[in-house]
Amino acid sequence: MNHVVRRVAAACGFLLVAAVRYDADRSYGTAPTSDASPYLHPQRLIDVGGRRMNLYCTGHGSPTVILGTDSKTGTPAWRLVQPLVAKHTRVCSYDSAGVGFSDPVTTIDASSAVADLHRLLWAAGISPPFVIVGYQNSAFDARLYADRYPGKVVGMVLVAPNVPNQPKRLSAIAPALAPYLAQVPSFDRHCTAAAVRGQMYPGTPAFSQCIYTPSDVTMPKALKRLVQRRHEQPSWWQDYSATYSGEAASSSEVMREQRTYDDMPLVVLTTTQDIDSLPIPKNQTASLLRAWIAWQREVAKLSHRGVDFVVKGSTEDIPIDRPATVVSAIDEVVKQARHGSSGDVPHVHG
Repeated sequence: MNHVVRRVAAACGFLLVAAVRYDADRSYGTAPTSDASPYLHPQRLIDVGGRRMNLYCTGHGSPTVILGTDSKTGTPAWRLVQPLVAKHTRVCSYDSAGVGFSDPVTTIDASSAVADLHRLLWAAGISPPFVIVGYQNSAFDARLYADRYPGKVVGMVLVAPNVPNQPKRLSAIAPALAPYLAQVPSFDRHCTAAAVRGQMYPGTPAFSQCIYTPSDVTMPKALKRLVQRRHEQPSWWQDYSATYSGEAASSSEVMREQRTYDDMPLVVLTTTQDIDSLPIPKNQTASLLRAWIAWQREVAKLSHRGVDFVVKGSTEDIPIDRPATVVSAIDEVVKQARHGSSGDVPHVHG
């Protein structure tokens, strides 16, 4: 049953454990980089008020692209994307609180994440304008940051974004999901307890049940093992559980402060492959697919120049499955932010 719970959680945007095959997107003419060195140690540890956050910036130019982190991998999630974006402008990725090399916190929700990002950029001396890129759960952070600091944000890309109240909305459309989603908190507690007991290491049942295996098959072994070692620690599971339990608070914050983005360029990159793999009846799968695409398009419609692009053949790990598509979306938003192109919607290759 645990493997089914993990797969459902993956498709619902909370935890990914299944390996996927990397398939280069030839349409954009890019190739992955195998350089892991920037991710094997902290780049810049910035004090954000008694805690430190890891920040990695490359490239030159304006606007600065800010790559939001996912809760599983941190900055390495962008290792195939950031070098390509850096060819055209300045780009910074960061580990959010409790992820990667950043210090943990006790409260994790969109509001605290936005406050952290604001302090991080100020303390690091990184000035606007920004193009904000949100990924999975950090899409909440991107949206809320743009709502609170509209004068700083000139464009946005949301990559496989979670939507507010996602577990409840998924269960309402596909009732067969509800029993699996209900088991996610107890599964997290099981894994946390195993880590606390020191039973989370290769060869143990807990390791095989709980440990996240990066889906990036191009990732060097040293970096893959570093990511896995983080997931062996009780602190990672405690922070991860806090992120999951904070989903309701984050949803409320995003919906309460949501504004329209007028003509700001906005791209939403949507995936459907995870939904296709769910262990639910076919009729519920079809209904969920329709609802999921509709929810993503609602987000895109927050801007008059918003566009929702369905990335076919990709899991939620779009930066690994289809890095060229992500780069195309970011480059297009940067270009429109620089030159205006009033009335045009971003065009994504992929």
